Amino acid sequence: MGARGTIHGELVFEDARVPHAQLLGEVNRGFQQMMHSLDFVRLITASHAIGIAQAAYEDAVEYAKQRRSFGQALHKHQAIAFMIADMATDLHAARMITRHAAAQLDAGRKIPTEAAMAKLYASEAATRITHKAMQVFGAWGVKKGSLVEQMYREARITEIWTAPRRSSASSSRAIFSAGHEEVATKGCDREQNSARCSDGNAPVGLPPDELAKLPTIYRDDLLSGR
Repeated sequence: MGARGTIHGELVFEDARVPHAQLLGEVNRGFQQMMHSLDFVRLITASHAIGIAQAAYEDAVEYAKQRRSFGQALHKHQAIAFMIADMATDLHAARMITRHAAAQLDAGRKIPTEAAMAKLYASEAATRITHKAMQVFGAWGVKKGSLVEQMYREARITEIWTAPRRSSASSSRAIFSAGHEEVATKGCDREQNSARCSDGNAPVGLPPDELAKLPTIYRDDLLSGR
């Protein structure tokens, strides 16, 4: 459907031995390392989505200026004008939330929540904006080979790349964990999205007894500030 310029395939390793000199990161910490890299990748995906949305918006505006319907320019019709206004609002919001997350990353802060929110909002906004652009173009918009039709296909894949629902899951976990700060051990401090107790106890968000019940992979995820 989309991303036709990208080659996809399956890579399988069987009984592969990796020399210690070629090790990336720490042993048995692959999940945490992968999740950390997702913060940066999600910002790239959000930016990718915004670029597609910007192009679709500009083309829709230009077409609405040139195309005439019932004796006047297309953008003079209130339904079209409202649609384009919604596109502009969505685009601006997606850009602002992504820039905010990028600024936090540049400042050296951990941004699991901000990156997830930026990716989630920008990708879904791109789909909404390209969908509206197709509406503005009418029959030309759905014609195979038209630029706006391609934009819609390309926008849709940004919702799926870098974990489709993990983005919202990351955001919701941080939101609900924040509500447990008062229950956590005293003496804890919160640094951006990673909260850790100075005495080495469980991170803010889950009491120690609840943390101990979690599977190891998720417990390590939380303890690493993810």
